[in-house]
Amino acid sequence: MLRYLNLVLATIMLAVSFSSPQSNWSIGLTLSGRTVEANVFHWIFMISLFSYIPLMISGTALFIHDLTESIKTGSRNNIFNLVFFSSITLLSLYRINDWVFTKIF
Repeated sequence: MLRYLNLVLATIMLAVSFSSPQSNWSIGLTLSGRTVEANVFHWIFMISLFSYIPLMISGTALFIHDLTESIKTGSRNNIFNLVFFSSITLLSLYRINDWVFTKIF
């Protein structure tokens, strides 16, 4: 379960890092004649920032777990988990870090 939560958060972080900081992904909702507007990009960016450290910790824990399991058993599933999930997590953390410090600050 944690592995797929990491995958979803990493994918969200990758999607944010490939867009411009001035992006405006606005949505509008009309209820009873009143319109509520929101900037989805702002909320996704905040989720990415708040999940950076937890994703780093859980990604490292999953990497160590998959590495020890692949050394013990050597099955293809453990090696796939090690390579795929670790690389997606690492790539998303690198991209969001580079994106924040290069394009925003």
